Amino acid sequence: MSLNALLQNLLGELPDALGVVLADWEGEAVAHAARMDDFELKVFGAHHGIILDSLRQAAARLGEPGVEEVAIHADDRLILVKPVTEEYFVVLALANEGLLSRASHVLQAYAAQLHEEVA
Repeated sequence: MSLNALLQNLLGELPDALGVVLADWEGEAVAHAARMDDFELKVFGAHHGIILDSLRQAAARLGEPGVEEVAIHADDRLILVKPVTEEYFVVLALANEGLLSRASHVLQAYAAQLHEEVA
């Protein structure tokens, strides 16, 4: 299955999802599915990749094993950032009323599938 198809299926499982983007370590979008502006989603993904990288560096300095998932509650949305491999990560944007635990569970399942595709 293509990366875009996987992300479209993920979006279909979460009706309150606004968009999902798979990006590489430089923040470049590799695949995406959206109910929001495509360009905004790609920029959104790149910015959250910077946050993930900063958290990874902080964890390394503290001797922590790494970052498994980052949840950010913003004014108008909920953002989940999840590493897929060392080189790829996925960013999921949800309407603020989205259910965090459900979204995290679905994202975990799809991250494993994405890992198989990009590794």
